[in-house]
Amino acid sequence: MYSTKNKNVFFPVFCAVLLLFISGSVKAVLQPKDNFGIISRIIVAVLASEHYKNTINENDISRQLFDEYLETLDPNHLYFTQKDIDYFKKQASASLYNKLKQGNTEFAFIVYNALLDKVKKREKFAKSLVKKGFDFTKCEYYKFDRTETGWAKSEKELDSIWREKIKNDILTFCLMNKIVESAEEKDNTSKAKPYSKDTPSERTLKRLKTYRLYLEENEAINALEIYLSTLAHIYDPHSSYMSPQTEENFNIQMQLSFVGIGALLSSEDGYTKVEKIIPGGPAAKEGQLKAADKIVAVGEDSLPPADIVDMPLTKVVKKIRGKKATQVHLTILEGAQGLQAIPKEIIITRDVVKLKDSEASSEIKTITTANSEKLRIGVITLPSFYYDFQGAMQGKKNFKSSTRDVKEILQDFNEEGVDGVILDLRINGGGSLKEAIDITGLFIGGGPVVQTKNQRKKIFIENDHDSVCHYDGPLLILVSNLSASAAEILAGAMQDYGRGIVVGDKKTHGKGTVQTVLDLDNILSRFKLDFNPGAIKLTNAKFYRITGSSTQERGIIPDITFDSFMDYMNIGEDKLKHALKWDTISPVPHTKNYNINRNIPELKSLSEARQKNDSDFILLKESIKLFQKIQEKKEVSLNEKERWGKYLQEKEISEKQKALYSNLESKNIKDSKLAETEAGKKELRDIYLDESVNILTDYIMLAKPLKTAPTKIVTQK
Repeated sequence: MYSTKNKNVFFPVFCAVLLLFISGSVKAVLQPKDNFGIISRIIVAVLASEHYKNTINENDISRQLFDEYLETLDPNHLYFTQKDIDYFKKQASASLYNKLKQGNTEFAFIVYNALLDKVKKREKFAKSLVKKGFDFTKCEYYKFDRTETGWAKSEKELDSIWREKIKNDILTFCLMNKIVESAEEKDNTSKAKPYSKDTPSERTLKRLKTYRLYLEENEAINALEIYLSTLAHIYDPHSSYMSPQTEENFNIQMQLSFVGIGALLSSEDGYTKVEKIIPGGPAAKEGQLKAADKIVAVGEDSLPPADIVDMPLTKVVKKIRGKKATQVHLTILEGAQGLQAIPKEIIITRDVVKLKDSEASSEIKTITTANSEKLRIGVITLPSFYYDFQGAMQGKKNFKSSTRDVKEILQDFNEEGVDGVILDLRINGGGSLKEAIDITGLFIGGGPVVQTKNQRKKIFIENDHDSVCHYDGPLLILVSNLSASAAEILAGAMQDYGRGIVVGDKKTHGKGTVQTVLDLDNILSRFKLDFNPGAIKLTNAKFYRITGSSTQERGIIPDITFDSFMDYMNIGEDKLKHALKWDTISPVPHTKNYNINRNIPELKSLSEARQKNDSDFILLKESIKLFQKIQEKKEVSLNEKERWGKYLQEKEISEKQKALYSNLESKNIKDSKLAETEAGKKELRDIYLDESVNILTDYIMLAKPLKTAPTKIVTQK
C-alpha cells in the first residue's frame, strides 16, 4: 500500500551534507560520477530520519551492507571465491555506512567491476567445457540452490561447480526440446514451441553472453542503484532507491494503464519472481503464469530468448513491455516445482492493463439443503481496493470507487433477498486504505477500523464515519496467502467485531506496512542543484488492528482453514529478509455487536468432516505431500534418463495442482472437475469457494430448529 508522492519533504540535515562531496578514484569499467556522493548522502539521511525503523546500529548495518551487496551481485556463489571476499574486506576496512554518509560510493564499483571480470572468465571457461562435451549417462548431481552454501575456497573448486552447472544447463535445454516433441506427438498442438534454432549447447553459451553484455552495457547509475537499494533493503524489503529510469517505470505502473502482461514482479536471489497476477490483465486471461513463478528468459517472435537471471528488475520490465497486440515469450520456472523445475516456455499477448479490469463482480449461488430447502448466497469478488483519486479531485460524479461498486452489489443482494454474503479477497493485494475502511463500514455501520503508527511513533485511529450498516446478515470473508495489506485490514476488522467468519489458507500475506515515494529532485532544488537524482521508496508506517495486534508478518489467521499449496510456497511477508516484526500497541475501545465466534468450533468441525470425505480435498492433501517433497530438493540429477523420469512424475503432480487452483485465476485449464450450473453450462469447480458456501450455509442453518447441510451448489445468472 502506497501513499501519494511527497514533494514537500525537507530535512535540515541536508544543509550540511550537500555542501561536501568525496569523489571515488577507481580506475575500472564503471566509475562513480561526481554527483553520486550527493545522492548517497541524501539516501543515508532520508533512511535515518524518515524510515519507520529509524534507529540502527551503524556497525551492524555496515557489516550487513558488505555481505548483502555481495549476495545481491552473486546470490548463488558462482563467481566469487573466499579469496575474493577476503580482498573485498580489505577494501572495505572502514565503515561502509560512514563512507556513504561522507559520499564515498567507491566500494560499489570495486565489487561490480570485479564481478564483470569474473563473468568474462567464466564465459570463456564454459566454452572450453562445451568443446569437451558431457556424458549424460553418468550418475551425477548438481546442487542448484547455493544461496545457503559458503563461498568456494578456490578457483579449482569453482571450476568443478561450473562443470556441473553447464552440464545441467545443457541437459535442461535438451529436456525442454524433448517436452515439446512429446507434446507434439500427443496432440500436434504445442502452443509454446521453442523459437530458437540453436542447439542446447549454443543456447547455454548465449545465456552467458547475454548476461555479460548486460553487465557491460550497464551505466554507473545502475551499479549505484543496486548498492543503495541493498542498503535500503536492510531497513525492510519494501524500501529501495530508484534511479531516474526506475522511477519512471514505477510511475507508469502506478497509473494502472500501460501495455504489458499484467503481472507484479519482484527480484529474489537473482530471479524475477511473479508476486501477483493483476486480475483481468493479459497474464490472468492467458492463465499459465502464476504467482511464485520465476521468469528466467524473455523473447520475441523474431528474436531468441534473452537470459534475465541476475538482471535488474527495471531492465526485465522493459523487455517484457512492448506494443499492444504483440507477443512476448517467457521462459519460466513454475513456483509449484521450485528452482529444480524444467523451464517452460509460454506466450502472452501484450495488452493495456487498466483499472477497470480489477473491478468488483458478483454472482448468486443457490443451495439445496438435505430437506429440499433453498438458500441463496451472494458472492462478491473484490480483486483490489481501487479509487480514482484524479477523478475525485476533478469532481467527477461517478468516479471509480470499490466502495461504491460493493455498495451497489449489496443493494442488489438486499433486493434479491439473499440469505448470506461471501466476500472473496483471495487475490486482493490491497490498494486504497480509505476504501478498505469504507467497505468495512458497509458491514459494521460506523466505528474504528484500523490503527496506524508512523515513523515518529505517533498512533492514528482510522474510523468509518458512516453509521448506516448496508448489510447486516450472515457474512463470510474468503482469503488466501495472496490477500495482503488493505485486504488484511478488512478481514482483521471483521474478526475483531465478530462480524464475519474468515476462512482460507493458514494465514494471509502479512504485509502490514505503508510505503511512500520521495522525489529527491525536490530536495536538490532547494540547494539549486540541477540534475535528476531519482527517488526513494521507503516504509514509514505500520498497520495495527483495533485489538492492538499488528497485521505485519503474521497476517490474519482464519477461523477455519483449508489445505493449500500456497502455505508451502515461498510466499508471504514472513519469508522476506529484513521484514519488520510483528508487535502490538494498545487496543481501541469498540462495541462488538456481533457474536459469531461462539459458532466457530461447530462450523470448523462440520467443515473438516466434509473435507475429509471430499474426493478433491483428499486429492489436494495427497498432492501437497508430494509437492513438499519436491520443494525440499536442493539438487537435481545430471543423468538424462533419471531426470526425465522425475520430470514426468512431477508433471503429474503439477497438473493436479493446476486443476485444483484453476478457478482462482483462470478458467482455461483442461481436465478439471466440472460443476453444472442452472443454465446447463459447465464451469470449473472452485473447491474453496464451494466449501465456503457450505460453511456459511451451516452458519445460517444453526439459527434454525432443523440443522441441515448443503448438498448441491448451482450458480444463478
